Amino acid sequence: MIQAINQSKVIDIYLASMTSRKITQTAYLLTLRLYQTADKSEQKLIKYLESKIRNGAIQIKEEAA
Repeated sequence: MIQAINQSKVIDIYLASMTSRKITQTAYLLTLRLYQTADKSEQKLIKYLESKIRNGAIQIKEEAA
């Protein structure tokens, strides 16, 4: 059951980031933590998301305090 919840989070974050071209710092850090328990497909999504962040296609935005 925990795996299904983590998978849903990875996919939700990935889709939201790809469509908006932005990711919050909290969501980015969460994906990095979820990478440890992710399956191969999820790991590929996370790696692709990281590559988009590195090349500037997706921006990490600060959250308002």
